[in-house]
Amino acid sequence: MGGERLQLQQHRGQDLADDFQGTSPRDGSRYTKADILARNADKSPAETDCRLLDARVRFFASGDGDNVAMVYGSETATQKDKGGKPVAHCLTWTDTWLKRDGKWQIIGVQDAQFPCKR
Repeated sequence: MGGERLQLQQHRGQDLADDFQGTSPRDGSRYTKADILARNADKSPAETDCRLLDARVRFFASGDGDNVAMVYGSETATQKDKGGKPVAHCLTWTDTWLKRDGKWQIIGVQDAQFPCKR
């Protein structure tokens, strides 16, 4: 797992569904809730200077009201490369939330890395 968003990396798991699946922007590999929680055992900051550029939410209803939400957004952060040099990191992402048993949970995310504007 690499290059995922800071908020997922620092996530304590309370909003992640047990069957959560994410797709890494670096190599397209899949990662799970367990992967995020294991990575979070390392308390050193993975990214700094995190900035949310935009986020839009769209709700979808089926039966008894809204039960699916798509959140579309983009953000920037600074990471360190293997040599310890700061590097800009920019992502566009889509999160899928599902309301189960009255509780909203993230069931999936897909991130795409894009060139940062200088």
